Amino acid sequence: MLNWTIIPMTYNDSFTYMEWLGKLNWVAENHEMRIDQCEKDIIDLWEKVNDHETRIGELETWRTDVVDPFIEDMTVRVTAIEDWRENTVDPFITDITTWKDETVDPFITDITDWKTDTVDPFITETGEAITRIDGEIDDLEEDLGDKYDELKGDINSERASRETSAGALNEKVDQVKQTADGAAAAVADINERLDKGGNIRYFMVDLVGEATITTSGSDKIVVFPLPDDKFGVIDVRGHYSTTEFRITADILGAEITSGTFKLKVQQATAPATGYEAVLTFVNGSTETLDRLDYILYTAAIKPGEQNQYDIDFFNKMDTNADGHVNAVDASWTLSFYAWASTLHEGDPGYGLTGQELWAFYANKINTDRGSTLLNPQAWPDFNGDNHANAVDASYILGYYAWVSTGPRSDSTLTGPQLMRIYRDLR
Repeated sequence: MLNWTIIPMTYNDSFTYMEWLGKLNWVAENHEMRIDQCEKDIIDLWEKVNDHETRIGELETWRTDVVDPFIEDMTVRVTAIEDWRENTVDPFITDITTWKDETVDPFITDITDWKTDTVDPFITETGEAITRIDGEIDDLEEDLGDKYDELKGDINSERASRETSAGALNEKVDQVKQTADGAAAAVADINERLDKGGNIRYFMVDLVGEATITTSGSDKIVVFPLPDDKFGVIDVRGHYSTTEFRITADILGAEITSGTFKLKVQQATAPATGYEAVLTFVNGSTETLDRLDYILYTAAIKPGEQNQYDIDFFNKMDTNADGHVNAVDASWTLSFYAWASTLHEGDPGYGLTGQELWAFYANKINTDRGSTLLNPQAWPDFNGDNHANAVDASYILGYYAWVSTGPRSDSTLTGPQLMRIYRDLR
């Protein structure tokens, strides 16, 4: 801006006039430059405004095309999740809580009571029995020591009273050692047999899959393998046509003849290990043979008359069909009970009851583990209430503890007979 107060009011001085005219021209040009710069700045600002308008338009389109549909979709999803939680998750949590209160907690209580009332007393009795046996072993070792000292004295006396050469004495020692080794082997075999005292194993022979039927002249011969060579007696029973037959033999004894039947036990021919039973129908035919079963007894007991119902009951408690009713069978009963208690509608096996549910469970275990662990024909319902649970496992373990202690372990009764006595005592 011009400062007019300093411009001369008179222009009679040409130099001064020209000087101020030049200044005015410079100011005018400066204003033009500043005006041009302002126009340029205005154009730049307008371009920025247009760019901002474009970006704002894009943002508004993005919000309309992307953000709003996303918010709408998320609203639908949140509503669906809330419905799923209300209709599915909350009822599931309620079912789980109810199952825990009504099934799991009572099961844990049953297990705890079973441990307190059955397992702990059994462990205590077993510990006492082991202590008693250890004492008897100590007494036996002491007696053997005394006997050894006595024999040693006799040998010294004999050596002093006779002139025996060193060679003859060594030969005598060798003979005694051989006798002792033979006696030790016999004692070990007897101990192994006595360990099985009171145990009876009941078997059905599959006449198609297990037995081999051959012909020798007019005789028919049935051969089937035996699963154990440490049992002392085999009691074979069968049925053909309308006739029942029964014949008993010592496994390591001679051939037994009863009427038109012969029975012997011999070394297995195939495979070459173990033993097999040979049953001969003299002048007879096995074409009508429809049942063949047998019971194996230990060397410590002999067979007796056995009610078929007792054998069937015993075998139903023998869940793994190993010929023994013991803690293993109690454990399988508890496992079945735990599995059956968790079944829900739609699960495999749901809707089955009683022995049918057990058969399904046994086949499932055998398939899942790739081996035959359980007998589908078993049904460990000891108290006959059509349920196999912790109560039945307790009864089975009680039987095992009862039959394993005291004189019952040396009884001549069969396992099914002992089982019947135990049921009568309950």
